[in-house]
Formats: sequence, structure tokens, C-alpha cells
Amino acid sequence: MISIESVIADRQRLESDIVSLRFALEESQRGRHEAEKRVNRLQWEPHSEAHRGQENDKNADVVNQSLRAEVRQLIIQLVTAHSVDQRILAMLQVKINHTEKHQG
Repeated sequence: MISIESVIADRQRLESDIVSLRFALEESQRGRHEAEKRVNRLQWEPHSEAHRGQENDKNADVVNQSLRAEVRQLIIQLVTAHSVDQRILAMLQVKINHTEKHQG
């Protein structure tokens, strides 16, 4: 049986992971913005520099998409953990009610 402490710990860990991933996503977006600025600056420079900037932009897009997918997955896990929390609490409340009924 899943203990409420382990579910709460899992939930806290997932919330922490979401915060970390959101921070990484923001960093990725800043990196993409910087890459876009550089591409704009390098348009007058030789094609090879502009090409590298475009590659950096593509890489930032891939990282951004990957992080968004991870955040979505963690949110799903967090919602699932919350649902499990609610079920456990409901079961505990039933047991408390049952115990109180038989004691009183």
C-alpha cells in the first residue's frame, strides 16, 4: 500500500522538478532570443557565421520543445499524484469515521 508520506514526498519532488524545468525552459528561451539577436547581427557577415547562428536557433528550438514535453509530463504526474493523495485521504477519512463509529 502506498503511504501518504511517500505520495507527499513524490509530489514535492515533482513540484521541485517542475520548478527546475521551468527555469531551464526560461534559460532556453533566453538562449534562443540571444541566438536570434546574433543571427540578425551576423546577416552582413559571411554565410558560415549566419549558418552557425541558424543552427544554434534550431538547437534552441529542439531543447525548448524537449523541455516543454518534460514539463507537460511532470504536470501529468503531479496531477496523478494529487489524485492519489485525494483517494488516500478519502480512504483514511472512511477508516477514521469507521473507527469513531465503533468506539463511540
